Amino acid sequence: MADEKKFPSNQRILDLVLRMLNGEIITFATWKAYYHGNDHAKRTFQRDMQDITHALKKTNSKQRLVRKHDELRSEDERTEYSIVCAAVEDTDVDQHPQNIG
Repeated sequence: MADEKKFPSNQRILDLVLRMLNGEIITFATWKAYYHGNDHAKRTFQRDMQDITHALKKTNSKQRLVRKHDELRSEDERTEYSIVCAAVEDTDVDQHPQNIG
């Protein structure tokens, strides 16, 4: 892992979507490891999740970005994001639709 990784935002978001579509769960800690490597990027991470949420809604995708929050985990790993099919989301009581912005 390089100390400082710079990805153009469109490349970073596409990479995130593909990772989640392949079943990977993304936390702020994993996001930092892949894309930034510093602790000053929380707002960029939140903006990426918001952009993905809006794109899925705008395109009437059957997938939704969901988040699962666990207060017992470390701050950087407390909230997990994944993309699931809307039909699966409706039956999973442990996950809640992401409502950002």
